[in-house]
Amino acid sequence: MLRWLRSKVPGPYRLFLGDILNGLKQTENYLPRHQALCDLKHYEPKSTKEARLALQAIVNTLWSTHTHRFNDEILDVVEAFIQILHRNPRWKNETRFMDCVKDLSLTSKYGISRSGFVRLLCMGGDAYKDIAIAVSDALFLDILGGLRQTKDHLPRNSALYDLVFYDPVSVEKACFAFKACIDAIWSTREAFPQRLRSDIFGVNEDFRHILRRHPSWKKNKQFFEMVASFAQDKKYGKERISFIWLLRFGDKKYSPLVLPFLADDRCAQITIKALCGWSDASAADKVRPYLTHPKAHLRNEAKKYFRKIENNSQEEKL
Repeated sequence: MLRWLRSKVPGPYRLFLGDILNGLKQTENYLPRHQALCDLKHYEPKSTKEARLALQAIVNTLWSTHTHRFNDEILDVVEAFIQILHRNPRWKNETRFMDCVKDLSLTSKYGISRSGFVRLLCMGGDAYKDIAIAVSDALFLDILGGLRQTKDHLPRNSALYDLVFYDPVSVEKACFAFKACIDAIWSTREAFPQRLRSDIFGVNEDFRHILRRHPSWKKNKQFFEMVASFAQDKKYGKERISFIWLLRFGDKKYSPLVLPFLADDRCAQITIKALCGWSDASAADKVRPYLTHPKAHLRNEAKKYFRKIENNSQEEKL
């Protein structure tokens, strides 16, 4: 495949693509693989045919040299090809390229990595939307099934690991998935009581990674209002801290959603951290009482908040 590609790819890109594939074939040292994936970000196919052949060759190479980082590497490949499609928007309507992506998303051996190909498939327009939704839903049902297992820890661990790589096709699907995961963990809490806190935190951490891949969702009020509703539900007790922690990664306009938690000492520290991260000076009066709070960690957090507000104020004056 590599020799054939070198004969087909024109100009200086011939060796460049070959170097990428050679780097991905390395299994003894992580650095050549990492460098190859970094180089892929700068790869510029000259046609959709070249892009299609390159994608197939790269995925086949990663699979043939399967390592524990396979899912992460597929995500890097997908991100690189998303940028290629952004630079060449007409290619999104090229049937043969999108059919290639569809075939990859339907190849069961790639497991949760297929969620990355779903992201690419969503860029192909309405013609591929139904397939993308079907594959994404099937992958999520597998994750949800693992979270509902009560006899063994392994399916739960595997499901939480896979959730990092799951990619909802829309923010509405993300809302549904988040709620379903939390409900599944809460409904089976008696089977693994010692894991409740770590599992709920794990879901919130996984969705933080999902939000990083979809930065525009950070401004979506629907998702963060739903997270806030979980944080406001007192049945979750101390586990509400995990939901407030996720709210930190939203837009500054969501600060009113976290202000009520300042009244609860169990949630105050993470709430002040969120307000500090947003540099929200409007909450100063509500944070001020914590400067003299009996608990040192809350006093220290309040001091950091006012230090940040003061520094921002001085910068604005300059």
